[in-house]
Amino acid sequence: MSAVKFFYETRDFLDAYRLAARVEWRQRKRWIFLALVSLLGIGVLTFIAEPQYRALALAAAAVLMPLGTVAGAWLAQKTSIAINGRIALKTQPVMRDEFTYEAQPGCLIQRSRHGESIARWSELKAFSEDNDIWLLYPDFLPRRYYMLPKRSLTPEFDWALSDNLQAAGVPRR
Repeated sequence: MSAVKFFYETRDFLDAYRLAARVEWRQRKRWIFLALVSLLGIGVLTFIAEPQYRALALAAAAVLMPLGTVAGAWLAQKTSIAINGRIALKTQPVMRDEFTYEAQPGCLIQRSRHGESIARWSELKAFSEDNDIWLLYPDFLPRRYYMLPKRSLTPEFDWALSDNLQAAGVPRR
């Protein structure tokens, strides 16, 4: 059994949102949506152009719409990370308390002065990891995750966490 105690900092939320956003960019639904928006934009721009300029409008729109759509989505995501990552600690006073995480063979236990949460390794649907943070996605919290900043983890806890995730067969996102 390995345990760690820490307080969350603003950089932890920035790291978590950044990693979650990177994972989200890999989803097919996002790329299908961006492709459909681009096709719709190409069609609209071609349709509203004068008949003699439609070929030129189609060529220009075919290049500019996909680039603009992807650049706009990327910029919106970067802005969202910067804004939401900085206000998360202010808007969620519960997150300002000290948290204790224990990695046990059967489960991950989260404790704070507000209570205790137990997540069995088999109840985790996925995890993400980079150099700064672990994100654990439980089945019972849709679109939420446990975030464990690596700056606060001991090598023993980090090893126990990765070992238990691997033993339970939790897939990497």
